[in-house]
Amino acid sequence: MGDFSITGRTAFRRAVRGVGIAVVVATLVSTSACSSVDPGAPDSTSPTATVTATAPTSTSSDTGATPTPTSSATPTASGSAFSLSDPDTWTISGDELGPIALGGSTSAEVDDLRAAYTRDSGGCPASPATSFWHREASPGLIVEDRDGTVSGVEIGGPQSTATSVTGPETAAGTGVGSSIAELKAAHPDLAALPSGSAGEQAAVPTTWTIDAGSRHITFQLGRDGEHVALVWVGQQATPPYEFCG
Repeated sequence: MGDFSITGRTAFRRAVRGVGIAVVVATLVSTSACSSVDPGAPDSTSPTATVTATAPTSTSSDTGATPTPTSSATPTASGSAFSLSDPDTWTISGDELGPIALGGSTSAEVDDLRAAYTRDSGGCPASPATSFWHREASPGLIVEDRDGTVSGVEIGGPQSTATSVTGPETAAGTGVGSSIAELKAAHPDLAALPSGSAGEQAAVPTTWTIDAGSRHITFQLGRDGEHVALVWVGQQATPPYEFCG
């Protein structure tokens, strides 16, 4: 130590001082770095929750789309329902025969028949609005006009040979093809009509009728004398002998 000069001691102090300064600087830098970390920031090692948004299912009210309507049968004045194109679903009553309303405008009523029947080309010169209609494998149809309104409707014809109900029928299930026994069982008020040329009652009645409000529903038997060949609905009980006379 005796050789340690003043100059050496000075250099030694300077070196120690430099190391102390360096330690202080390093401490300050470390402290600054620690204080700059945001305590509210999430830990990078923490799991992150994932939220998946699901779009709501579209409905007709959201998209403006109009729901497809279901088909339904056509209602009638009597409350029964039927298909315009299927005469087997039509009902015979004192007010209507299928889509044809008795007392309605002839032109408007017969227009509905085109869905099921074809109008005959021939007509009645004396009553042009009276119309004749036919349909394959079904009884023919005549709509009688009087002063622009439907005054009567006839289904079937004297030549019909049907032996089971075909086409329109009453609420009791009777129509063209019904037997006389079925008529009597279904209609307790069934009454025979005079059928002789002088109005006398025939030995075996062929024409039978029931009251239907202000009109009549009349059944005329065919050639076999057992089954209905035609049904007439009108104010008079007896079916017209001639529509074009």
